[in-house]
Amino acid sequence: MAKIITRYHHKDMPIMPVEGEFSAKNFSDAEIHKRAKADPDAQPLTDEELAKFRRVNPFAKK
Repeated sequence: MAKIITRYHHKDMPIMPVEGEFSAKNFSDAEIHKRAKADPDAQPLTDEELAKFRRVNPFAKK
């Protein structure tokens, strides 16, 4: 059975396309990483920061 997705929007707001020229599908991994590094509010996590994370489900297989 297909899931029905309903989108609502305010009449004064433009409808943002799901896919377009700025969709991640249009960028290489290197370009995405470069843009993430350039955004001070969305810095990629370092290996040290990732190592501090813990599993949410302790029974999950590694």
